[in-house]
Amino acid sequence: MTYAKKLFIHLAIAIVTVWVLISVSTFIYEIIYIEQHIKQEALNASNKLSKKFMQMNYMSNNSFGSKMQNYKQTSIIKDTHFHLFSITEQDGNVITYETSKNFESIKQQIKKYNHEFNVYDDGNSKITVMHDHDNNIYYLDLVMPWKISENNYGVLHTLYDGTHHIDKIYNEWFKSIIESIVIMLLFFIAGYPTVLFLQHDIIKKNRELSKINIDILNLLGTTVAKRDSDTYTHNFRVTLYALLLGEALKLTKPELKSLIKGAFLHDVGKIGISDTILLKPAKLTDDEFKVMKQHVNIGQEIIINSEQLNDSKNVVLYHHEKYDGSGYLKGLKGEEIPLNARIFAIADVFDALTSKRPYKEPFTYEKSKEIMYKDSGTHFDPKLTTIFFDIIHDLYNKINSNNNETDLKNLLNKKITQYFD
Repeated sequence: MTYAKKLFIHLAIAIVTVWVLISVSTFIYEIIYIEQHIKQEALNASNKLSKKFMQMNYMSNNSFGSKMQNYKQTSIIKDTHFHLFSITEQDGNVITYETSKNFESIKQQIKKYNHEFNVYDDGNSKITVMHDHDNNIYYLDLVMPWKISENNYGVLHTLYDGTHHIDKIYNEWFKSIIESIVIMLLFFIAGYPTVLFLQHDIIKKNRELSKINIDILNLLGTTVAKRDSDTYTHNFRVTLYALLLGEALKLTKPELKSLIKGAFLHDVGKIGISDTILLKPAKLTDDEFKVMKQHVNIGQEIIINSEQLNDSKNVVLYHHEKYDGSGYLKGLKGEEIPLNARIFAIADVFDALTSKRPYKEPFTYEKSKEIMYKDSGTHFDPKLTTIFFDIIHDLYNKINSNNNETDLKNLLNKKITQYFD
């Protein structure tokens, strides 16, 4: 996947995430205040309706009578959202009573609702919300004192259908979502080229830094390798072998990066060993071998203060440990030995066996395999040894058919660049 495509996906995910957060927060806000909103609208509508009634010609001698037949039967709730409107005097006389055509069916619906709660009750006035979740319907039953005339008070009772407010609120919410989508898309269209340009610049600089990091590893590793042998292609080969095994074990990118560093720097501590011991063609004495073993500690001391190189210490410090605990310096055993060190030990010995050295000719692939399987479980992790020889043959042939410094270096750089981007 190209960087441009990755960037596009990341920006799209970010924009969608922001949009979802905005939409959800807006929706929650609307839901929290939905009953309060409907309550206020119902109160306002009830007041307007009552005043309209008071202004109509329903009066006789400027005072209210107690009998319905004295008044005109002109509907005042037609084309409104009320299904009940009544005003009753304190003594129980009904001044007006009007219902919608479907009032009775609505009453039956209301009886079935199991979600009913008061949103307002001061002892005189009472507002109850009835909510049908399945059909998303809101009704408000309002009962409140009402001034009929200067000296006459009664009760105003209305049943208000708040469903149209829900639709309105949802429409407003949907509109806000559409607006946020448009804004996000405009931002994306306007900002993407700029971000892409900046990202390309960052990628370019990261690649330059990665190249510098790889060059530093090459420099440190080959400096020691040139002292220890007549070629530094050993570092290239063991890194390729170790990396292939690490990938087969599905190590994470940071783990593989640490393995690569460790492979390059595994013998960096030999820079502190005298040429008398390091380049001695004969077998080392016990005292000389004790000195030689200190190269792992010296290597750790070299890398320990580098934040960039310190993660290679598991290979540098432990690559001479053996699976049965007979290695040095700690005498670690089995899985006490860090995984990267166990991986590298196999790659290192395999390359030593299959390579020409001043004191030996290279062993064949089959002979090297035989020797290492013999030491499996003592020197090497047996599981890793089996996996290694299941996958290594093709790489071994490729390396041996292009065993010059330039080809190996190019092969390695192509392989490890992905872990240093």
